[in-house]
Amino acid sequence: MLSGATPYKRRVPYAGKIPYPIRRSDVIDRHVWHAANVAVMTCFSTGDFVSSWLSGLEYYDSVTYDHSLRTAAAFVKFARFAGVLTTDRTLRHSALLHDIGKIAVPLPVIQKAGPLDEEERVEVEKHPRIAHTWMSVLRCPEETSMISLMHHERWDGTGYPNGLQGYDIPRLVRLFSVVDVWDAMTHDRSYRTALPEEGVLRYVHDMSGKQFDPESVAMFLAWRRPCGDVPVFVSYPSFALQLRCSEETIC
Repeated sequence: MLSGATPYKRRVPYAGKIPYPIRRSDVIDRHVWHAANVAVMTCFSTGDFVSSWLSGLEYYDSVTYDHSLRTAAAFVKFARFAGVLTTDRTLRHSALLHDIGKIAVPLPVIQKAGPLDEEERVEVEKHPRIAHTWMSVLRCPEETSMISLMHHERWDGTGYPNGLQGYDIPRLVRLFSVVDVWDAMTHDRSYRTALPEEGVLRYVHDMSGKQFDPESVAMFLAWRRPCGDVPVFVSYPSFALQLRCSEETIC
């Protein structure tokens, strides 16, 4: 072994950072493998752990990577507005890693230009459990594991992966879910162009008590519209069609 090298270099290929070029199988298998390494266990507190995973996500799917960056920035601000006491660092890291399980989803499915078929939907809906498994193995903060697992749960109990309902979904997750969907809908995706802000806020308003926690919706609209005006739905060209497409796919 070279002088100064760590004893993990030979046994753990990714002890430092994700190398390029990177294969999907490498990200899935070896990240979990080297998670048992104490050196990696301690990376979360320094931010190196988060940077490694984000590097892999950026290489694998830049759209999900960009969404994660934007959502993290917005979520920290919204959480503070909502009176959340969790540290900025934990909030940011939790949001940055919420979709990391998509690395395990075949890229053609993630980047599909149209609605998902049943088989593809099943593949996509695996990503919260996969991310939660990784976060748990790595002993991440509870908030990070929680958001990675539950961010697709719905207030009315029709979400996934566990079909949680109402207050069974932790408040932090309920707040995050609104930000997650809002950002996904207001930016371009492979299956549609970005939707207008006012239309998306109308959607969030209408999904109160269905997809979203009513308290979280009220808080979010107050954050986005500090003057208190509820967005009024306006007819936008093709908005209804685009919205329907967005509901048929995954954020």
